[in-house]
Amino acid sequence: MNQRYNTEYYLNFQRLPLHIEGARYHYTGAFPNKNVTFPFSGKWKFYVVDSYDPATVFAEGNFYVVYPEIKPITVLHKERFQGNEPDIPALARTISINTEFRIPDSLYPSEIMGVEIIENRKIGYPVIIDPAHTNDERFYEWNGNNEFKFIARNIRPGNEYRQTDLRDYNIYNAKEVYAQYDGIETSDFFHKRKKDLNGGSILTNYKSDYAEYLYVTFRIRPPEDIQAPVYLTGAFNNWRVLPEYEMYDDNGLLYLTLELKRGIYDYQYVTAYDITQPDWYILEGNFWETVNEYHIFIYYKSPEYGSYHKIIGYNKIISVNYE
Repeated sequence: MNQRYNTEYYLNFQRLPLHIEGARYHYTGAFPNKNVTFPFSGKWKFYVVDSYDPATVFAEGNFYVVYPEIKPITVLHKERFQGNEPDIPALARTISINTEFRIPDSLYPSEIMGVEIIENRKIGYPVIIDPAHTNDERFYEWNGNNEFKFIARNIRPGNEYRQTDLRDYNIYNAKEVYAQYDGIETSDFFHKRKKDLNGGSILTNYKSDYAEYLYVTFRIRPPEDIQAPVYLTGAFNNWRVLPEYEMYDDNGLLYLTLELKRGIYDYQYVTAYDITQPDWYILEGNFWETVNEYHIFIYYKSPEYGSYHKIIGYNKIISVNYE
């Protein structure tokens, strides 16, 4: 798709200070531009490749393009877990997300494909409400004409993320450092943390003499009853739970070392026997007071471009706005 306008060939790199180790150049780009355009809304991927060998991929990522055709209204409700409550009372704190919208006469109700909800930046772990596969937690209502309401229940708000702040050279003045300068981390299941970056990061300016990369070791000693493997995830890996981020075990002290540029990073620990179904809460806690951003995308089956699922509506809501 879009073969003539899908590649930025001439990248304007900025040189980092000569003594910086771990990187030499910085690039910032804004799209669309004259070389790269997005002719339709939906999910897109980008790749950073070798200009001489495009099969060599240095980095890749996902993003959304939205050309809205409707204006959804989304509200959040604070509630207890619907169904059989969990054994741990704190895990019964949940919210529901209700999204209502009206489609124009030019669209067909039968082609509404559903709603996708992304919490903060966890693109790989969406909440999906599919009209073809509903249950007591994910369902929708239709008035038989052009009005829809999609409901997702039993969504746990979790906790504010952990943070490491590597910017202070007086504290982090060695090449190898610990993520938490003042000690080893433990479970925060009962500890409400301070406001975070909603899964984001703030990197040291590339012009700074301290815009260097460090080897950062994350350490946690989880409770003894935690038997599942523990993984590190955060802004540094786009919130993916991956095999290479499984923590090493040194007699109950779990650790993992990453190479990170100086800056602030949100992160957390998850447990998982199956990385496609991680437990985000057992080491981190679950509080109604947690402030999250929820991104709501509404999909429609379009006959254009040979038929695809385009995004016809988008909304963002912050979880302090309960009704």
